[in-house]
Amino acid sequence: MPEPLISVVLATFNASKTLQRCLDSFRAQDYPAKELILIDGGSSDKTLDTIAENKDLLAYWESAPDRGIYNAWNKALPHVRGEWVYFIGADDYLSNPGVLNSAAALLRALPPARRVAYGQVDLVNPEGRVWTTAGQPWDRAGFMQAMTLPHQGVFQHRSLFKEHGPFDESFQIVGDYEFLLRELKGRDPVFFPSLKVAAMGHGGASSNPENSIRALKEIARARSKQGIGGFPARLYLAFSRAYVRRMIA
Repeated sequence: MPEPLISVVLATFNASKTLQRCLDSFRAQDYPAKELILIDGGSSDKTLDTIAENKDLLAYWESAPDRGIYNAWNKALPHVRGEWVYFIGADDYLSNPGVLNSAAALLRALPPARRVAYGQVDLVNPEGRVWTTAGQPWDRAGFMQAMTLPHQGVFQHRSLFKEHGPFDESFQIVGDYEFLLRELKGRDPVFFPSLKVAAMGHGGASSNPENSIRALKEIARARSKQGIGGFPARLYLAFSRAYVRRMIA
């Protein structure tokens, strides 16, 4: 059985401080059947210099103003040639040189009905120390309430985008969740507990109370869009905590 081509999609914007680390982690991969597609949002720092220094890695890249990360990802989709698609941020990096090789072996063994698979992601502090690890066994009830999969650990079969279309760009924070809901409200993903996929920074924009409230509102809208009714207690409690944090900030 041939090795599946894995397309890695990287969206950047003024990411000069962390981009090289991300690119180095891709360059180090010992898996040959891979491609990297980079969509830059019109960076004004030294991001374009870093891209120019690493052009040999890129199957496709462009730099132009965009309307957010989901617009950037949608721009990448027509250039994806891989059987499996993986999205990573410039602040993230692949955990070790064997990640894609290990992922490919696991993905190759999946039945056709399993089109989403995921591993684990380390959340690290600015010094690179692991704060916690995201990615737990599949919990359908939990996912129907909120995004429980670490998107830096998720591999999606390209057929999803043919069947479900592109990301909904009206979402600013949880467009990945809304997209996965389209597939996973009717099918289960596969969890690879032995696969440590990537590391990502902990804190920053996601810890901002305003962003937390926006994310919770978007989660509620994503659920409604996919015909999932009600406002679960878990979401209500999270919204209440975020609102209190905003009031005392």
